[in-house]
Amino acid sequence: MRNIAILTFLSIATAACGTTATTDNKPEPVANKPANTAANTASVNDNTNTASTAPVAGVKVTAPSDHKFGSEGIPKGWKWIDPDTTNGSIKFDTAGGTLKFTVPTGKDMFGDNRTAPHMVQPIDGDFQIETRVKFDPKADYQGAGLFIYIDGNNYVRLERAFGGLNGGGSGIRLDARTDGDYRPITSPSDVPTDAASVDLRVLRTGKIIYAFWRADENAEWKEIGDVEYDFPTTVQAGIIACNTGPAISVEFSYIKLAPAA
Repeated sequence: MRNIAILTFLSIATAACGTTATTDNKPEPVANKPANTAANTASVNDNTNTASTAPVAGVKVTAPSDHKFGSEGIPKGWKWIDPDTTNGSIKFDTAGGTLKFTVPTGKDMFGDNRTAPHMVQPIDGDFQIETRVKFDPKADYQGAGLFIYIDGNNYVRLERAFGGLNGGGSGIRLDARTDGDYRPITSPSDVPTDAASVDLRVLRTGKIIYAFWRADENAEWKEIGDVEYDFPTTVQAGIIACNTGPAISVEFSYIKLAPAA
């Protein structure tokens, strides 16, 4: 773990094995801009049911933006992907201003199972992505949060979770898969929490992904780990939900994007 001196608007608190330290740099909230609530081409009845792959070019994040959900569906530019519809497509609801859906069992992004529903868009270069997720996992494995995706063998997941590799009950998990090698960076036993709603943030700068979380929307961000990775210029970034336990509901309040510095 390391402090990021170039980011003047982030507060970094390092959490390791249940120990937290904070710096004096308090993060400023990403500025709210008018929400983009135009319906995506993917809907509950028109999902893209194939694994996502990183496109040639992506969006360059040059200013903070707030992407909210509304009655018209998911925000413009985002793509909803439900890779496995064997037992029917996952139906999501955005009418209340959040993205809500129930994750059936067997939906995962681990081993040979690549069936977890996710919503992503291509992003180019350095950036920050943030979300608030309402999720109360009780079984091994259940997780929902942020997703940085290159292909099925290369990605990073930051999730409010229960269980998983290296054990741990309820907490925050940071995992990475590199050329098919799946490894936990931080398990729920390292960052335990019973909070039913949490904020999650990922910062990409160069070849490093930094992960942050907080339970209180007004609290300082806590850094929980980082992943050094030889990323291509463009990755797909967004949200994901995994479940190998009983069916569980998840709710994402928004997605925020911001420049890395």
